[in-house]
Amino acid sequence: MRFDVVTIFPGMFGPVFQQGVIGRAIEHGVVELHAHDLREHTHDRHRQVDDMPFGGGPGMVMKPEPVIEAVESLRAANPGPVILMEPWGERLDQQLAAKLAQEPGLIIVCGRYEGVDDRVRSALGAREISIGDYVLSGGEIPAMVLIDATARLVPGVVGDPGSLAQDSFADEMTGWPQFTRPAEYRGMTVPDVLLSPETRTHQGVEEDMNVIHQLEKEQQKKKVPALRAGDTVRVHAKVVEGTRERIQMFEGTVIRVTGGGLRQNFTVRRVTHGVGVERTFMIHSPRIDKIDVLRHGDVRQGRLYYL
Repeated sequence: MRFDVVTIFPGMFGPVFQQGVIGRAIEHGVVELHAHDLREHTHDRHRQVDDMPFGGGPGMVMKPEPVIEAVESLRAANPGPVILMEPWGERLDQQLAAKLAQEPGLIIVCGRYEGVDDRVRSALGAREISIGDYVLSGGEIPAMVLIDATARLVPGVVGDPGSLAQDSFADEMTGWPQFTRPAEYRGMTVPDVLLSPETRTHQGVEEDMNVIHQLEKEQQKKKVPALRAGDTVRVHAKVVEGTRERIQMFEGTVIRVTGGGLRQNFTVRRVTHGVGVERTFMIHSPRIDKIDVLRHGDVRQGRLYYL
């Protein structure tokens, strides 16, 4: 699989991926990684890649010409999709990484400043991806996260393919507490169940975890809507008052969806008389009667906090 990164700091990537599993994959030719200097595609003596935003406002916006021309120069070598690392993009998770690992390659554009001119997204049919709701200096570190999460799922990268199936987030489970020698350290001991002959083998522990996993799956609701930031929803929540139970409805805009399995939750924001109220709901909670998706939105997450 080939990764091409378009960035104003191409030197950041070599040191990171010279070590570890991805480094060995690159050395053996299983994965290719090429970082390209965006400034090589400028046409002025100052090699300018940004300019002031139309409409005013603070900061600078990355110009469309260098980015589009840089990506076009890579198309012959990399037919994979174009990825824009943007804070309002689709949230990266294990399922998305697994889908991207099936592509022949990825062309990743690292944003800086206040973002990338939106004509880049439309002209290149780019997919916007985010690694979380926090502010970083640029898209280079998110791009590294995306490359690491995706590349390790490419066949031949990880030595033992079976270990991938047991990774955290490989399914609904996010892993379980792990222990190794010594069995006792500063008064802290390994649980007895892991030291007993019946469960000392990995297979025994795995069987116990499978039972827990199955119990979790049985508690999950069979039909839940696919939610994403920007959707307008109406949540029907059960409220107990004394001996009475009633349904309370909360309507608003989804601003985040996090977790997986039984731990999956979403936060809804509603504005009433100029006052914003946020509530977080557990999707599989028995207190949730149902969730109606009134309409799907395509709102950039950075703007949701200012509704």
